[in-house]
Amino acid sequence: MTPAEKEVTEELHCIALLELALGLLLGSIGLPGGAGASEEARTGRQATVIIDRQVVLFTENGREANLAIVSTGMQGHATPTGEFSVRYRLRAPMSSIYMVRMPYWICIDSSGALGFHQAPGNRALSMLGRPVSHGCIRLGRETAQWAYDWLTSGSRVLILPRAQTSSGLSLSRPVTTSLSFWA
Repeated sequence: MTPAEKEVTEELHCIALLELALGLLLGSIGLPGGAGASEEARTGRQATVIIDRQVVLFTENGREANLAIVSTGMQGHATPTGEFSVRYRLRAPMSSIYMVRMPYWICIDSSGALGFHQAPGNRALSMLGRPVSHGCIRLGRETAQWAYDWLTSGSRVLILPRAQTSSGLSLSRPVTTSLSFWA
């Protein structure tokens, strides 16, 4: 290797190290593009569950991709609220607690106990839209399969107790307005 080639190689190694360090730094503070950035940051995919409405809104880069009814936790088994992310997916695991299949399991917490899955059986499917689960988010057949394929590891999942506007206004009750044509 000539001295000039050696110098170029060293410069390229230096640039690569700087890019790696910058990527790790950006990823560590949650900015997109970093080596540690989540898949959600790269794809912009998110699921937002609204418990009082029993719906999930799937968005990509802020645009609606899908909207579906769900069943969240019943009284005594409330679905936790907060911010989560997709950890892993399993095609059809068996619940070790309730001994039922959970097709299209999408785990969203570190314990492995909270996630999305297809409602187990026709009766559970007929109860979508009501809080009847043991804490998980139950989906219809087609929605469960679609979400399983669409959400990626690291995708953001928000579980909200009630609908809110971008200004933070709660929409748990219907909003009514009265219009006056006389100023």
